[in-house]
Amino acid sequence: MNAPLKIDPDRVFSIRPASPADGPMLSAMIRALAAQHGDVARGSAQTLLIDAFGFEPWIRILVAEAAGALIGYAILLPTYAAHFGERGMNLHHLFVADGWRGKGVGKELVRAGTALAQAQGCAFFTTGSHADNTPAHAFYEAIGFSVDNRPTVHFSQRLTA
Repeated sequence: MNAPLKIDPDRVFSIRPASPADGPMLSAMIRALAAQHGDVARGSAQTLLIDAFGFEPWIRILVAEAAGALIGYAILLPTYAAHFGERGMNLHHLFVADGWRGKGVGKELVRAGTALAQAQGCAFFTTGSHADNTPAHAFYEAIGFSVDNRPTVHFSQRLTA
């Protein structure tokens, strides 16, 4: 997963698991992704580090790197289909920096995520996108995802500490 991937004669990048040192840049990219969707990121770099590298890690993060700089990331969350007795992995976030989009970075982050999921015994890999994000829909379908047409409504409830 750390081998450089040549995408054109002038650009080389690699995919690797995130490290605690990546926290500040990851936080900046998370803020950029939130802004793209009209949201405001509320999480801190410290919370991200605890959730990714703490005593009981809650998330897995993969990063794309070129010339020592982070150019993208994928955040993965474990999930489970109890009625099938199957582990799964959800691609919660996928972000590629401006200037690197359309160059295979996102595809390789997803490929690395699916490889990690398979290595952990997962039977399925899921993701979602905003309903109006048609470029994301086309991207995911082009790399082998299929649309789940089950009519579902998601509910949430804020919890207090």
